[in-house]
Amino acid sequence: MIGVNRGISYTDETCCVVNYMNLDALSDFWRYGYYYANMLGNFLTKLPFGENLLALKIYSALFVSIIAVVGYFFCKRIVTPYVAFFASIISISLCWCPTLILYNYMTYFFFMAAVILLYKGVIGNSK
Repeated sequence: MIGVNRGISYTDETCCVVNYMNLDALSDFWRYGYYYANMLGNFLTKLPFGENLLALKIYSALFVSIIAVVGYFFCKRIVTPYVAFFASIISISLCWCPTLILYNYMTYFFFMAAVILLYKGVIGNSK
């Protein structure tokens, strides 16, 4: 949430719109990725103050916070809380793109969920 009121860019919102200009040339992977990201963005605009760019930036920045908190609470059970905290800080640092490009953050979230499920599947119920 640091810097959420600085650097609001109109180019963040138009990133997915450009991809719809030649939708037939996209593979199914990208087509569905853009579709679901835009449906999530449509949901965010229906939230209170969703027509405001600052509110959209705050709502989309919450995805980074959710990724960090879920990762912290999962890793805290495996390693010490200090290591889990620094791992969460590092994971937040790797979120480099503007938060309003939702298909990137959906990818980060689903990648984290896949790693957690893979870990739970490999380790089993021992931890």
